[in-house]
Amino acid sequence: MEYINDKKLLGKYFDEYGLDELLTPKARDMAEMVRFSPGEEILSTDETLESYYIFVEGRLKVYSIQENGRYLLLKFYSGFDTLGDIELISGMKISSTVVAVKESILIRIPAARLKALVYNHPPFLRYSVENLGKKLHDLSKHSAHNLLYPLRNRLASFIYVQLEDSELVMPDKLVDVAEYLGTTYRHLSRELNSLEREGVVCRKGRRIKVLDRSKLEELAGNIY
Repeated sequence: MEYINDKKLLGKYFDEYGLDELLTPKARDMAEMVRFSPGEEILSTDETLESYYIFVEGRLKVYSIQENGRYLLLKFYSGFDTLGDIELISGMKISSTVVAVKESILIRIPAARLKALVYNHPPFLRYSVENLGKKLHDLSKHSAHNLLYPLRNRLASFIYVQLEDSELVMPDKLVDVAEYLGTTYRHLSRELNSLEREGVVCRKGRRIKVLDRSKLEELAGNIY
């Protein structure tokens, strides 16, 4: 982790995301920017929340550790979001581990001091309810899709929703994508090879070119 001493950039993020209104103007004086390198943990399961994080740039992954020791990948973050909402309000231990997938910038505020500011602050409480509701809905929907839809369709949907024109550079390692889709690396590779043989996609490393967009769209449906 590296501290970023740039008040102008910090102010830009506060203004861009309306953080003065969300957290009260006093929060700006407590905030600092930090940069995490790929693989660095931002939050760790079962630890006490020391800092509340506002994610503004980069890419993160969130996972939980199951009783059998296996990792369950829950979500990727690639745009503005907040980390530590439940723990800040409830005082619970951190429930999931958050790791930087690529270099990421976050705003960090001491949790205890922030809680004293926003615990009865209506804009923050309203945001927290809406944001936690959305996260719960997304997680429930994602879990249901992994149970109900074949991997072939889940993979097609994962590719389709991230497409720019007809090409996609996979933002994550295949092993991470496999965990997110609720399968194994080997099974995922087989399905990718199958889509290649059928002329739906062409893969070179982490770059995937879509050759038959209509077929991919048909397979993808509206899963993700």
